[in-house]
Amino acid sequence: MRKVFAEVDPNFAIISIHPLQEQIDVHYDQQRTVAELSTLFGGLAILLASIGLYGVMAYAVARRTVEIGVRMAVGATRFNVILLVPRAAFAQVALGLVLGLTLSFVVGRMLHSTLYEVGEVDLAALGIATAILLMSALLASFIPARRAANVEPATALRTD
Repeated sequence: MRKVFAEVDPNFAIISIHPLQEQIDVHYDQQRTVAELSTLFGGLAILLASIGLYGVMAYAVARRTVEIGVRMAVGATRFNVILLVPRAAFAQVALGLVLGLTLSFVVGRMLHSTLYEVGEVDLAALGIATAILLMSALLASFIPARRAANVEPATALRTD
């Protein structure tokens, strides 16, 4: 290539030649790093939300120990008690999802109108995020639910 350029214009100086893919990689390296960091922080946010939901559910179960004991004493099965806890968790998660999805649609429209080549809504990303949040809520509420189902009615009625 140097020889061809020298034949066309001998005063044309070529400092370095790099393949196109290498130039593209160097150009988009910062954007790739930001995308990877965003993915990492998103994962950490989901982990923190799951830990927070677990803490809230464990506290709610501890506060409702007497109620759960009464329910089991009058005939509630372990399965009924296990369903009781995730139902409360999913009420909180559903409220958060409704608010979050509504806000993401509004912000998506604002970004679409102000930024070049930004779509309004990425349904695939929202669907994946929603599924991950629902699965983490299920896991975060399962442990307190199982603990509540193992409470003996007599012990639960004696606690304060």
